Amino acid sequence: MPVAVTLCESQYCAPFPFTSAALQTIEKQNPHIETHVINSQTIKAFYEPIHPPLRLLILGAGADAIPLTQFAKLLGWRITVVDHRPGYIIKDRFPYVDQLLYRTPETLHDDLDINQFNALIVMTHNIEYDQRYLKALVYCEIPFIGLLGPVHRKIKLLQSLGNDASKISSRVFGPVGLDIGAETPEEIALSIMSGIHAELNKRNGQQLSNDNYGHLPDYVQR
Repeated sequence: MPVAVTLCESQYCAPFPFTSAALQTIEKQNPHIETHVINSQTIKAFYEPIHPPLRLLILGAGADAIPLTQFAKLLGWRITVVDHRPGYIIKDRFPYVDQLLYRTPETLHDDLDINQFNALIVMTHNIEYDQRYLKALVYCEIPFIGLLGPVHRKIKLLQSLGNDASKISSRVFGPVGLDIGAETPEEIALSIMSGIHAELNKRNGQQLSNDNYGHLPDYVQR
């Protein structure tokens, strides 16, 4: 019979040795099966770490943000879209978004924990607002900050921060996304989400056939 074990704050929520094995699974991030003997009964238990949903913050609610939210939702992300234009923050335009917020760059942090997000994309298509939003992010801890546009645009935006640029420059990716020859908004959205996943998973985003087979899941290697 399958046994489901859930850990909580109390050490008594799951009986030993399930608790110990589950904690080791979380520490090592290694799904596996263990055999336990409890009251002379042999029990096989499968342990797999379950992570909370990833969170994406999009600054800019233009038309190209719509397919980005669709791709992110398909991948299980929790999505927040922010824009400084009230007319753009319309639920009918973003049915897959978990949170729509009207925020100017100066009020971005109002009732919003910026550091809860795993990735952020700045896509207002207005360099002045991109500068102001980026300025509001210099003390954030978000590991991935994506910018649209060519490299020289990213350089200009970082230069506008002065000495504060060093606080986030290593986490700013621009142009954001993997090079897949994207042209349409949907292709660009795919490129962006692929780039985010590659970076967060510390992968280079190349073809699996060119990768070291030792990195592939078992079902792919068979």
